[in-house]
Amino acid sequence: MKLWNFRCAAYLVVVVAVASLLAVVTATAGIEPSPWRPASLVTPNLVTHNGLPFVPLSELARALGGTGRYDPVRNRYEIQPGPTGVLLFNPGMLSMLGPGGDPEHLAHGQAANQNAFKLGIGGQDVSIDEQERVMLRPADPAISLKFLARLLGGQARFDSGKGMWVLPPGGPGSPIRFR
Repeated sequence: MKLWNFRCAAYLVVVVAVASLLAVVTATAGIEPSPWRPASLVTPNLVTHNGLPFVPLSELARALGGTGRYDPVRNRYEIQPGPTGVLLFNPGMLSMLGPGGDPEHLAHGQAANQNAFKLGIGGQDVSIDEQERVMLRPADPAISLKFLARLLGGQARFDSGKGMWVLPPGGPGSPIRFR
């Protein structure tokens, strides 16, 4: 009789374990992966200034699979994207950002501040005239994570559960996107 109770108990444990496994598989099958990407894919070295996170432009160039060069005389940073990298440049979309990198302003026909910082990607320029969006450092300027998120077509947010900044994925209508 004890052997029969033991076999029944073992059978019950196996049935419960299999049912639990099937419930977990079924529950996760309907969950789609988050489109948000960790900012650490672009740079592991976020620079904080006045409480705002910034991305060194040399690291943005690397994330675009290319190289970058700063010209302090022209107050301009030029990035030549390459064929590899975690980010992909969408030619023609950078012109959608107006003066100050603001998509609400049309870039055509509006004069940007002559002292504005200019970011060039793949031969296209955008002027950044707000101090909160660019941090000039002698060797390597940086753009705000907020501005990078705008280039990706959205807004950056801090994921407190993971303890990290996340970025939108970008898409065909944004200046850059994740591959």
